This record gives sequence, C-alpha cells and structure tokens, in this order.
Amino acid sequence: ILSASRDGSIRQWKRDGTPVGRPWTSDGGEAASIGISPDESMVVSGSGDGRLRLWNIKKGSMIGNPWEGHEGLVGCIDWAPNAQEIASGSQDGTIRRWN
Repeated sequence: ILSASRDGSIRQWKRDGTPVGRPWTSDGGEAASIGISPDESMVVSGSGDGRLRLWNIKKGSMIGNPWEGHEGLVGCIDWAPNAQEIASGSQDGTIRRWN
C-alpha cells in the first residue's frame, strides 16, 4: 500500500498499518497524487509544484529528474495498461500525456 501526503512524502505500508522503511521525499512540496505502474515496480507522483516524479518502489528512490509541464497542483495520475504512457491532470485545467 502506498500513500501520498501534504508534507511531501510518499510512504509504503504493510496491510496491518505498519510503515515499510522511511518515507520517500522530494523538494516538490505536497505529494497530491500517485499512480502505481501496472507491473507494480514504479510509482509516479504529482506535486503541488506542478511537476511529476517517477519512483522505484523497491529502492524508494526517485528515477531521473522531475517532469515539468503543469502550472498547478497535479491532482490525478493514471498509467496506460502497457505502462508506456502516463496521463496527468492538473488544477491549471490541463491534461498531459507522458512517455
């Protein structure tokens, strides 16, 4: 189980509510949304700063640099079934496709 938080962290949990490892943090402020890849190896997060970040679930670390394109909080994210694209929606009124 993964959760996103206003404090900017993403946290992994066991089903009994016990945290797994340390929270994942970035410099993007609030972690407003997350989407887990179809193969459950990665998660993408949307932040209050309008950027998306890709994370390795097993390592709990960010992959590459943040993706820029929105001007407002990224409130929704979804992966394509083949994991080749991600769609994101922002409070700025835009929807973007990433690959």
